[in-house]
Amino acid sequence: MDLDNNFTALIIAIFVISLLVALAVYYNIPQFKNVQSGIQLKTLQKILIIDSVYYNSLQL
Repeated sequence: MDLDNNFTALIIAIFVISLLVALAVYYNIPQFKNVQSGIQLKTLQKILIIDSVYYNSLQL
């Protein structure tokens, strides 16, 4: 079964999307200039940290 590979691919996809959104916010794209996106960014940063920790644990 390729369940682990699919899950790893999903984690990497979420990681990449989070990174793109973080970059978009960093460069102040107008549609991200509101309070809700600030909350979403904090959530994404938490997800990013969890994903990177999980991904690093896969590499060991």
